[in-house]
Amino acid sequence: MKRIVVTGRSQCALEDIDDPRVADNYAKVKIYSAPMCTEFHQFLSGDTGPLGGHEAAGEVVEVGPRATRVKPGDRVVVMPSSGCGVCDLCLSGDHIYCQDKKDPNVICGIETGTTTYTQYCVQQDWLLVPLPDDLSYDYASMACCGLGPAFNANHTMQVSATDTVLVSGLGPVGLGTAAIALYRGARVLGLEVNPYRIQLARDMGVEAIID
Repeated sequence: MKRIVVTGRSQCALEDIDDPRVADNYAKVKIYSAPMCTEFHQFLSGDTGPLGGHEAAGEVVEVGPRATRVKPGDRVVVMPSSGCGVCDLCLSGDHIYCQDKKDPNVICGIETGTTTYTQYCVQQDWLLVPLPDDLSYDYASMACCGLGPAFNANHTMQVSATDTVLVSGLGPVGLGTAAIALYRGARVLGLEVNPYRIQLARDMGVEAIID
């Protein structure tokens, strides 16, 4: 399969590597969309080597013998990180803090497939979230870092139409927070200095932005 490698400052290329294998409750996913999160630091700095990626959306193409929650052909969001799947943290949805994470390299006997800037990746079946047919891969891939923290913040604060929300920093997560707060009917203000982000926020409906 192909994966992305950084070859210099803001420069990338494709290289051929082995396809990942599945085992246990792992599934192999063909990646159709993978947003860029903190990896952009490596891309901009030119720190050469494979460009990671930790979230994506795609189609299940193969499953391990103990994978029962997904099947080939399923459209899914690939959740980041790993977990044991049985501790209180995993069961409550906080698997990223699990203290007994499974290692796909050991379980599947692989050295590839654990990142998402590749053609294929592997993930445990319970960390693959099914997609409705009318949701595109590009939109779905934003469900993790792009919109996940934003959704949780709005949900935890129970933001409603009676609230005014101030978003400090209108980067990807900040814009996601603003979008969800606006959807919930809130008045949204922002703090941002980047002209491009300021314009995006204004186009979305952010009422006032302090730069």
